[in-house]
Amino acid sequence: MHEPVTTLSARRALVAGRERSRCYITIRNGLIDAVTQHKPQGSEEVELGTLDLIPGVIDLHGDSLNSRRQPRTGTRFPLGPTLLQADTEGISNGVTTQCLCVTVDEDLTKWGDIEDPLKWLHALQRQRQSLRTDSYLHVRFELTTAVTTPHADLFDNDYTRVVSYMVHAPGVGQYTHDPAAWHKLYLRSHPGPSEDRQRLASERLTRANDVTDARRRVADAAQSAGIALASHDDIAPADAVTAANVGASIAEFPLTMDAATHAKSLGLGVIVGAPNAWQGRSHLAWLSARTAVRAGVVDALVSDYHPSSMLQAAYALTRDECASWAEALNLVTQGPARLADFTDRGQIAEGLSADLAAVDMSAGTPIVRQAWRNGAPRLGLP
Repeated sequence: MHEPVTTLSARRALVAGRERSRCYITIRNGLIDAVTQHKPQGSEEVELGTLDLIPGVIDLHGDSLNSRRQPRTGTRFPLGPTLLQADTEGISNGVTTQCLCVTVDEDLTKWGDIEDPLKWLHALQRQRQSLRTDSYLHVRFELTTAVTTPHADLFDNDYTRVVSYMVHAPGVGQYTHDPAAWHKLYLRSHPGPSEDRQRLASERLTRANDVTDARRRVADAAQSAGIALASHDDIAPADAVTAANVGASIAEFPLTMDAATHAKSLGLGVIVGAPNAWQGRSHLAWLSARTAVRAGVVDALVSDYHPSSMLQAAYALTRDECASWAEALNLVTQGPARLADFTDRGQIAEGLSADLAAVDMSAGTPIVRQAWRNGAPRLGLP
């Protein structure tokens, strides 16, 4: 019995990281079998017309699970359906691989408790085969929490792909300019009296003064498990040096150009937010992603708090001449694949997984009409 063979005919495609016009991509057994300029014989052709064909988008930091689970204070939906919602939103925006963020932190606010990451892990283990995206976890560790030892199960599994460490405290990091923003985000739903809220803030700030041991424990656990480690919100070159010294390979959301360029010089991959790149500014008045892209220090965009922003940002960067079409699309495909060691995807190239998306720009904004994972249609018509 012959294997089914499909050939996609594209007006424009991102092939091996470069823009190619009028080419044919043949899919066999879930892999890209050939990329040619002429129509091959003996395969079923899918004519994409004016749609762009790109590798499936890879998101290494999708931090919206909790806001989907609890969209309003006092509501909390089951984890399984929440994962399905994240999956649907991902594939409809061309994301075929996503690392969904879960956070190891105390419940100062609204999202859950210190055991929530394990609950998400177990939910993903149960639900994963029914998802259309290839979904993993990005486990974020808040270093100012009172929990001192990372849970081994968060590292010893097949689903954690990225680990990051962060320091969120009033007047520290991204809250340096506006300490009140930390209080608003972290304590707005705390049920206790104001003195309890002040005590919690004071404890956080005290622990933020020395996170060396906590950072080392997280870094050692990630390194032992062979998981990519990321620093978070680096503000100065010294932060990038610290990240490199503990074995981090990624600097996500550097707050200043100095931090970003120094991280790059040390060999760390630099990640910035797609919402920032799309809008052209940081919502907290830190480094503009577009400035960093123009400077050539960015390796990948991530969706952060806005799941549909990946392709929007890439096409906006192209439109506003911050990057070429290929350069911008590489930031959401090839770049993140390299940083998280997804060696089997991220490019349209022979032998790689046929994770693909067909993008319609006829309305002036990117709309994903079709998507494939491992060569199988996951969105739209085959």
